[in-house]
Amino acid sequence: MDTLFGLTGVRVVEVDTEPDDSVTVYVQTAVTVVCPGCATPAARIKERVTGRIRDVPYGGRRIRVVWWKQRWSCLNEDCPRGSFTESVTDLPTRSRLTPRLRRSCARSVSDSGRTVAEVAASHGVSWHTAHDAFTATVDPVLAGEPEPVTDLGIDEVRRGRPRLAADPDTGRTRQIADRWHTGFTDLSGPQGLLGQVEGRRTADVTAWLEQRDPAWLAGIRTVSIDMCPAFRAAVPRGTTPRPAVRGPVPPGPTRQQDAHHRPVAHRQEQVRPSGP
Repeated sequence: MDTLFGLTGVRVVEVDTEPDDSVTVYVQTAVTVVCPGCATPAARIKERVTGRIRDVPYGGRRIRVVWWKQRWSCLNEDCPRGSFTESVTDLPTRSRLTPRLRRSCARSVSDSGRTVAEVAASHGVSWHTAHDAFTATVDPVLAGEPEPVTDLGIDEVRRGRPRLAADPDTGRTRQIADRWHTGFTDLSGPQGLLGQVEGRRTADVTAWLEQRDPAWLAGIRTVSIDMCPAFRAAVPRGTTPRPAVRGPVPPGPTRQQDAHHRPVAHRQEQVRPSGP
């Protein structure tokens, strides 16, 4: 049962099926407990506590983990901790979600192309929790340079409605989120969607291009765009602007996270949709 459940450091003591068809798994610590401050072995129980953690769904059923654990008194008089609660890698202290649930949320968005709202609903978490898991996974990768491309696609995509708010100084209404985004796509390679920025002005496009390494820009031979002045003005010098045949540039076969693919960061997901 412990091996099947797959959480390191705990053992399963009971499993219950709830009236809503979800599953509650009761676990206890199954490793030697030591003080995290001084590594003194735990010997005196201060109190018993219960942790409730949500886990990744299995077989279409939601899983809740109830962890019966202890808070221990540290017997080392020189240790500043005083007391501590049991913690294992797969069930961190104060966490309401298992790490594998966060990973599942992130992969469902980045690898499967599902929306944050859909993933949050299927995993039983809030929109913000699913989004935070996604960005924590892809942001470190997106901080680096994409692989070289020879044929770059630039196209706009409309997402929902613009978001407006009153300026606190003037009282006038101003736009805080554009309904248009611009995507950058590897048209001839395997990377698919390279990035996405808010807005579709020349400044929005050039801001993304200026973040790229000069050698990366120099490797671009053609750029496929809608032949609008904003995009034409942003095309890097030395490349050939090529009109798009029709519609948005397809994102390609990416969304995989391996040595040859960049995970996709849907920047439109970073602003929670305000419309239905």
